[in-house]
Amino acid sequence: MVASRCEYCFHVCRNHQTAPVQSHVRPYAHCEYGEGFAIFDYVDGCKEVWRHVDDWNDEEAARIIPESMPTPRQLRVYATAKEKYEAAGQQSTRGHFRPWAILRPPKTTRAFRFSYPTLGAAGWDSIYLWDVRTGTLVQTIEQTQLGMHDGSHEDPVTALDFLGDINYIEVSEKYVLLCGIHFLRVFSRATGRFALDVSSSRHPLAAWHLSLSPHRPTTEAWGGASLVPQEVVCRRVFVPEQPEVTIDEFVAVHISSCGRHLAALMMSSRLIILHDFERAMRPGVETFNLSLEVQLGSPCLSSRYLAFENGRIAAVTKTGVYIVQPDWPNLSVGGDTEPIVSIFRVPALGDPSCLGAVSCLQMTDTGLFMNWDTDLLPVEDGESLEIMNLFFYNSLSQERRSANPEIDPESSTVISVDFMAPYLGE
Repeated sequence: MVASRCEYCFHVCRNHQTAPVQSHVRPYAHCEYGEGFAIFDYVDGCKEVWRHVDDWNDEEAARIIPESMPTPRQLRVYATAKEKYEAAGQQSTRGHFRPWAILRPPKTTRAFRFSYPTLGAAGWDSIYLWDVRTGTLVQTIEQTQLGMHDGSHEDPVTALDFLGDINYIEVSEKYVLLCGIHFLRVFSRATGRFALDVSSSRHPLAAWHLSLSPHRPTTEAWGGASLVPQEVVCRRVFVPEQPEVTIDEFVAVHISSCGRHLAALMMSSRLIILHDFERAMRPGVETFNLSLEVQLGSPCLSSRYLAFENGRIAAVTKTGVYIVQPDWPNLSVGGDTEPIVSIFRVPALGDPSCLGAVSCLQMTDTGLFMNWDTDLLPVEDGESLEIMNLFFYNSLSQERRSANPEIDPESSTVISVDFMAPYLGE
């Protein structure tokens, strides 16, 4: 595990610029990045698009539609920052961006997600999709709150039929996915219509339930490694005659790079893996029979963040940092063959107060990157690691436990966890 301080080179960073630049990016702005484009929300709800200077292309910039051209404010901030860096004799272009476009949603949006070249933003009852290369609003999907419950059925519409507050949006080439309080809802980009619902209040949700065994591995068994394999308890689940109703919600969802599988994280630290989810859009095929449910620690402690890259799923809950690796080539969900899923935990990242403060999680094919207060990392051979392990294994008994309120992280550093095993494919 490697810890390193962030180098803030982005021209519009709040903390390292002159006064006009410091006030440009709002506090706690959400930022998306991909293919040289950095996108963040401005204080008025617009989405600013900046492009790395090494990727700048004048011919492509000329294709930006007039209504999405950068604002005078963006250009002024860029000119101020550029002048400052040149005066300081800066030569490197690392982290240097130029204003590319401004995207104005027709209505207020809550969540947004960038999957090159598409930026998707979700409002209360609509989805907006832009092509960031030109700033063009290419698609609008309306009436997202009701989905299939649009009044065309005989059953009356109730409050639980609504999607509810939007927690997350995911965009792929074929679909847009929304996480609401009551549903994980999928929309087709081809038709602009509802395609699939997964209820957050239904229990059980999956044909297989996986949880972590309370049996602790010995220190010699994992030898101080960053990633420690966890013993997994797997059991077959059958649909009861009267399914239970639970209070839960989807907080994040990601689609695999191959476009076939979904990973969705619930507030109760449940990870739902939907295998070949397009099959559930066929008549007579239930999402239940395509799903795995992985309980990552106690359901009484909430989840924080999710990532899904290169066949691996990373999740942060208030009990730990996990890597979930299904055996994709041999994964069978609907039959009686027990699915093979490997689950790893990062024991050193077990401080409950730090886990609750995680606000960013990124994963590559070689490691995991997230924010953490490095002052609270356990020292080698110290008691803090044992205390965190004790907290974790006690949490598996589903007893409610709260973090020490006196230990709140005052700083945040980007840290990484390296993977030892190569990616074997989905």
